Amino acid sequence: MRPAVIRYQTERLHEGCLVAVDIPNLEVPKCANCGEQVFNYTTDEQILAAVCAQETARQMSPIANSD
Repeated sequence: MRPAVIRYQTERLHEGCLVAVDIPNLEVPKCANCGEQVFNYTTDEQILAAVCAQETARQMSPIANSD
């Protein structure tokens, strides 16, 4: 396994809402022989951090607070 940086798009539940998130630089272990990407605990932590950061930014935007 070698570290690789990939672009990753997913949807995750966050506080009961489905959130689309785009991560341009997700670090994942990748097999040097077959190219399989392994999503482990560290990878999941990066995804969760991106979801939380995106939702925090959305909640603080003036458009989100205009309702």
